[in-house]
Amino acid sequence: VRNEWSRYISFMEEDKDKKIVKDNTIESINIAIKYYKNKKYDKAIEIFKEKASLNDKVAQFYLGYCYYNGYGVKKIFYEAFK
Repeated sequence: VRNEWSRYISFMEEDKDKKIVKDNTIESINIAIKYYKNKKYDKAIEIFKEKASLNDKVAQFYLGYCYYNGYGVKKIFYEAFK
């Protein structure tokens, strides 16, 4: 039961995170950084890509860092310095 409860809470947090990402750039970057620090790179990169395309400098930095080091993506140096 405890494990199911933990999964439910995790699911609800992710759902809340998705709503914030759509609405608030600063909060969404904080959420992406949280994913990054927890090594959930695929979720972090999804947010970083979206916000980097909107010219967010922090998102661009983290996205480049992920490409440079191959965190959640294939190492592509060209993308890292783009």
